[in-house]
Amino acid sequence: MSNIETLIFFTHCLEYASAFFLLAGKLRDAVNVILKHVNDIQLAVAICRVYEGENGPVLREIVTGHMLPLAARTGDRWLASLGFWMIDKTDEAVAVTMVSIFSFVVPNTEKMYLCPSMY
Repeated sequence: MSNIETLIFFTHCLEYASAFFLLAGKLRDAVNVILKHVNDIQLAVAICRVYEGENGPVLREIVTGHMLPLAARTGDRWLASLGFWMIDKTDEAVAVTMVSIFSFVVPNTEKMYLCPSMY
């Protein structure tokens, strides 16, 4: 068991564990702790934007892997619009506010995926 896993297991200080990952330069691991254990998408996005800027690969993974599926599950058009806007899909960001979100995000049995036309 690594030191970070030990910290998570014994102290349940997940924010500290994430901070240690950031100190080690492991942004993806820090964000995964926040998303998986703290369940805070806003904090994960904020950390990515500070470390990577507006168009980083980890931020794109958060948007496509967590934010858009959450928007589809809850039917939140505005969250979907924000997610599309953050990954530079401005046409879809505007359109998703007017039509069904399922025109853009296709539900699968285990995960939600962007429609193939989005790539």
